[in-house]
Amino acid sequence: MPPTADEEMRELIRFAGHKFQVRLDGQELVAVLSALRLACRHPGFAGPSRAMVESVGRHLEIMAKGQAPDFELLHGVLTLTWAS
Repeated sequence: MPPTADEEMRELIRFAGHKFQVRLDGQELVAVLSALRLACRHPGFAGPSRAMVESVGRHLEIMAKGQAPDFELLHGVLTLTWAS
């Protein structure tokens, strides 16, 4: 029998307590940020999941700006909007 919506939500909440470390090089970071921004611009991507994805992207931006304050390509990506 498949899990109920309540069971799935409880599992997601338990999983949210896990923390992960991800290492990206500069090229990967730009690609991930670009993909996240593209996903967030899709009109069908809304609600809590979209807000969470944008939050992750904004945290990546902060880290990128701190590590590479003078890279023009990076700043070109970072100036793009998150709005749909």
